[in-house]
Order: sequence, then structure tokens, then C-alpha cells
Amino acid sequence: MWFKPLKTHLTEVIRQWKQNGRFQYTRTGKVRPPSAAQMAEWFVAAWNTIDADCIRKSFQVSFLGNDEELLIGRHTTYGPRFLVNLVQETITQDPVSEDSGVSEIDE
Repeated sequence: MWFKPLKTHLTEVIRQWKQNGRFQYTRTGKVRPPSAAQMAEWFVAAWNTIDADCIRKSFQVSFLGNDEELLIGRHTTYGPRFLVNLVQETITQDPVSEDSGVSEIDE
């Protein structure tokens, strides 16, 4: 969902750099690649073009929410084992203390 627009933006920036960039050359006359700082600027600019809702939707589609909804939980052989281990892990985790600054959410 978000990768294609990111890649499209980066492709256009790289194309423009190839056409209009101030290149540095090696001793043999070959063009040096852009610096790491320059590429980081390109990535930051490309990432800033992606809408936050697009990222949220991508996480929802990827099932990065409820563990019990993961596909492995429905597998005929491994599903029951996964769900049992998930429940056991949930039970053994420390409850959230009141002084931790984190409040419990009622469902």
C-alpha cells in the first residue's frame, strides 16, 4: 500500500539526480554514487510523502493487531499449539501496575 508510492518518489528523485546532479568522479572518470547523507535526505523526503492513514491501513491488513487472529492460529496442526502457548504466555506476563504510568483499557 505504501511501498509503491515510496518507490515511485525515490525513482523520480534518482532520475532527476542522474540528469541534473552535481557528480563527483573517481580517478578513472566514473560517477561516484550519491553520498549516504544525500540518500538519507531522499528517503526522508519520500517517507514524508506517505499519508499516515496509508500506514495504518497497511498494519491492519498485515494483522499486526490481535495475536489470536493470526493465520497460524487457524492451522490444523499448529493452530491449537499456538493458541495454547499464547494463552499461557498471556497468563504468565506481569500485570500492569498502577504506578507504571500505564492505564488498563476496558474493552
